[in-house]
Amino acid sequence: MDPIDPLSANHHKVRDIGPLVDSDWEHGSRRASDVLIDILDYSGLPPTHFVPITRFSINREPSTAELGPEGPRDVLLVHHSQVGQMDETRASSSARPCHQQRLDFAPVIREGHWDHNRERFAPLELIQALDDEGLVPSAGRPTHILIEGVPYRAELQETDRGPRVRLYPVGRG
Repeated sequence: MDPIDPLSANHHKVRDIGPLVDSDWEHGSRRASDVLIDILDYSGLPPTHFVPITRFSINREPSTAELGPEGPRDVLLVHHSQVGQMDETRASSSARPCHQQRLDFAPVIREGHWDHNRERFAPLELIQALDDEGLVPSAGRPTHILIEGVPYRAELQETDRGPRVRLYPVGRG
């Protein structure tokens, strides 16, 4: 088996940057400050054009940093409430849904145009994002996700190259 198995539930550990932020850190979704962007940079967690969303924790609270259209200093910090509630900033913005709701994985896919009219194997960057969110399917247990607002069923499928995640568009219409 390869040393890093993208389907392994433990292959990716989320780093906690809590010790690097102020002790009075207030969780919430907002534009990242220059100081937080510098902390992400120092920690090897800044979002880039190649990896537009990075995942980490702040004092054990899950968060993501999403690259904005203005470049590397335009970063949206999204707090993913562990109880599944949206904070006021995200409720009034077009930010992504909270952790307990269905996430849209479109930003992690490198392909320019995603064809929603066919099934396919998930690309590695999507498998890694599914793993980060605990949504990698297992044998006999599919998961459901969104890509560009379109619902998909993700199933684990055995192939001659080992297990792979297969995506099926659901209810396209």
